[in-house]
Amino acid sequence: ELERARRLYAALDQLPNEKRATLLLHDHEGLDVAEVAAISGAGELTVRSRLRDAHKKLADLLREDPLFDPEVPV
Repeated sequence: ELERARRLYAALDQLPNEKRATLLLHDHEGLDVAEVAAISGAGELTVRSRLRDAHKKLADLLREDPLFDPEVPV
């Protein structure tokens, strides 16, 4: 479990700063899009775009990692 967390943070570190911050504020801190927009100074459409891009990139990165292979039991 600790190794999975380490690899997740390593994948997060590969995201551009704006997208990583947006993802963490929304997914980890539980803020809604409007709140993230207010904090970041970006428009809501930009926040949604950053979230979409960050989720896709993170999924792509984790898909390459055998620890996150859905076929391998945890």
